[in-house]
Amino acid sequence: MGCNGWLVGKGDSPVSLLQKCGEPIYRQSVCVPMLQLGWVVTPYRGGGPAAILANQCVPMEEWTYDRGQGAFFGIVRIYNGTIESVATATDKRHTTGEAEQGLLRVPYVPDRQRSSAE
Repeated sequence: MGCNGWLVGKGDSPVSLLQKCGEPIYRQSVCVPMLQLGWVVTPYRGGGPAAILANQCVPMEEWTYDRGQGAFFGIVRIYNGTIESVATATDKRHTTGEAEQGLLRVPYVPDRQRSSAE
């Protein structure tokens, strides 16, 4: 994401982000589902531990930046002290929380506009 002539990306620190882009217009904590490897010990003899993959909540911070007129919001996810991802909101009417795992938002179209377009 570009801010004031600087580039900010995955692996950068939140301090660097604040220095280059300033304060975000909105901050929130989000739970991002991610596959995690876990081990289960069975009580049966000879079973031994078994590996399982499970979707678990990974807490992250999500910062939203207004990048000016004519530009979409920039959404930065911060995990464990570094920038995990940078995404662009596709519609300024929406705020954060829906750009899960780098997916971009689809603009909302009210039912009456949808039915007239069909």
